[in-house]
Amino acid sequence: MTIDQRTGGGSDAALKAGMHRETAARYLEAQAGPQQLKTPHHWRTRQDRLEALWLQAKPWLKYHAACHCTVERLLSENLY
Repeated sequence: MTIDQRTGGGSDAALKAGMHRETAARYLEAQAGPQQLKTPHHWRTRQDRLEALWLQAKPWLKYHAACHCTVERLLSENLY
């Protein structure tokens, strides 16, 4: 069954929804929306420029979290 058979003119419905007719057909055939068809990726596209800083900041943040400090307090009292 094609998109036109299911919706009776799927390209019009797809245009009204703001998507290409082939995209709408893919969602209908999969019986799933865009969030269900999205596959997560676990690779980096860029080098993390803050990695070295994070290694220093992480223990500092853990220490201040143990002191029940908040970010707002640290910034307002210039404790950073």
